[in-house]
Amino acid sequence: MSNTEELDRTLERAERLIPLLGSSNQTGTSTITVNAGGIGVWLAASCCAVAVAVCFVGAVFVSALINDLNRQTQELRQKDEIHDAYFSAGYGSPKKEGSKE
Repeated sequence: MSNTEELDRTLERAERLIPLLGSSNQTGTSTITVNAGGIGVWLAASCCAVAVAVCFVGAVFVSALINDLNRQTQELRQKDEIHDAYFSAGYGSPKKEGSKE
């Protein structure tokens, strides 16, 4: 059986079944009503506003923490450079002629 024959058979069955579904005065239209208002909308809007404010305050604190960590890292690098300069001053200089080291 080919696809067109199957399709024809299915359409014939559908045409026979449609009248059996009911012969009421239904027009086949539907409506959806959304009643959005009152305290629910205000509550949701308030929660969103609080969430945005918390995110903003959190971003300010995280920015301050990152700046502090950057400052601490720079201080540690400066100390490391000072230590490197101190140690290389003693060991990095060439030996003098005549010294027994």
